[in-house]
Amino acid sequence: MGLGQRSLVVAVSRSATRRVVPGIVGDFGPAKEIGEASIAMNRALNGLPDTEKPKHRQDGIARFQAGRTAVLLFPGTGFVLARPITGARVADAGQDALDKFGGMDKLYACIKSEIDPNF
Repeated sequence: MGLGQRSLVVAVSRSATRRVVPGIVGDFGPAKEIGEASIAMNRALNGLPDTEKPKHRQDGIARFQAGRTAVLLFPGTGFVLARPITGARVADAGQDALDKFGGMDKLYACIKSEIDPNF
């Protein structure tokens, strides 16, 4: 099995703070709006507090679009999060998947050596 709904992902920022944010595949929402999981992930990648929400469309663009980001996808049935989906469960499962990969330092080293030495 490859990737499917609820497959784990980890997004990492290019910033000096090296933010690592877990998520899942399958953020479905209104067709013409950004899904709530996308906003939450971008909020975390940008270092905004969990309570922040976009005030309007331009605010969403200005503050909630993450800069250059890398995403590690975890394929296979062992990395599909079972229901119920909660932020805490996504965070725990994402951290566990990242630990199995070898951790944040290994991920950044792979990105720098294989994709972008300036990341």
